[in-house]
Amino acid sequence: MRKKAYAKLTLYLHAKDRKDGVLHFQNITVPIDLFDMVYLDKHETMHIETDKTYLPNDKRNTVYKTLMILKRTYKISDNFKVRIVKNIPKTIWSGWWKCRCRNVIHMINDMYQLQMSDQAMIDVAKHK
Repeated sequence: MRKKAYAKLTLYLHAKDRKDGVLHFQNITVPIDLFDMVYLDKHETMHIETDKTYLPNDKRNTVYKTLMILKRTYKISDNFKVRIVKNIPKTIWSGWWKCRCRNVIHMINDMYQLQMSDQAMIDVAKHK
């Protein structure tokens, strides 16, 4: 299974302090035709592969962490091989990891027909 993880260009970003001390962000983003590729297949062992040396290929990888949360939460016994091909330069987009994790959540949801709600997907993404 493969999926494109598209970049977004932030045109406007404003951060405001809330009374509870948490920052509230307002932003305007537009999608652009630049993406990383995420390949996900069942495998004998958990295996992460990347084409960039600055991305970890082990348990530190956010995609690995996301998969482990999905496996634990939805009692998935299968292991996976994930290959990430980076096309989005890390210098121009600080949120590159978000789109890959989101894609993996959607891929597992489709693969196992989990019918996850939007909130369930957000909860998995927050816990990585």
